Amino acid sequence: LATRSHIWPLLAVKVVGGVARSMHSTALPLVLKEGLDFDPAQLGVVMSSASLAVAVFGALALKPFTNTLGSEGLARLGLSFRGVMAISIAYIVSSSSLSGSLLSTSPVFIQICTASIAHALASHALATSLTTMTTGAVPPSERGAILGLEHGLFSFVGVFAPTAGTFLLAKGGGFWTVALINAAIDVALVGALYTWTQMRTKRFGSAGGVYTDKDEHSD
Repeated sequence: LATRSHIWPLLAVKVVGGVARSMHSTALPLVLKEGLDFDPAQLGVVMSSASLAVAVFGALALKPFTNTLGSEGLARLGLSFRGVMAISIAYIVSSSSLSGSLLSTSPVFIQICTASIAHALASHALATSLTTMTTGAVPPSERGAILGLEHGLFSFVGVFAPTAGTFLLAKGGGFWTVALINAAIDVALVGALYTWTQMRTKRFGSAGGVYTDKDEHSD
């Protein structure tokens, strides 16, 4: 299943994108706590506000976005916007560190919350749209298998990506390095998704990437 020509590129995008997200989500709380002296309450607000925003977005806005952009368009938008937000968060963190801002009495805390929410929304849009694409690229009888495969791959990502994030944070140049690597990965994945679409369209027509009987007999 994972080796089919219309499946493995999507899984690769999801796994590599998951590595980037996991590194960022591991490094950010450490930077906020150790570099900007966030207390547990402030960290909790940042994390819970992002989770709440994702829940509201998924319930109310995800379907209109998908109907307008399509799953692939939403995935590319999520990747692009997530890369921008990773750089934005790094800029906010570095600027506030240099200025010595007191987070509880300055706009920096609001900026961090807002950028973190935007980053989380982009990640959610990306993950959801990629899942729609992978499940739509296999027959109904195999959709449970593809979802199980995705969860297994994400579990594997969770083993090493946080370690990579903390290593880059401590030894590899700090949070800017993590952010730049995240942005570079996301830009590369936008190109990979576009290339995959062009290849599928050339081979199967406008329905490339969506399950058809032709797909079942061609792989």
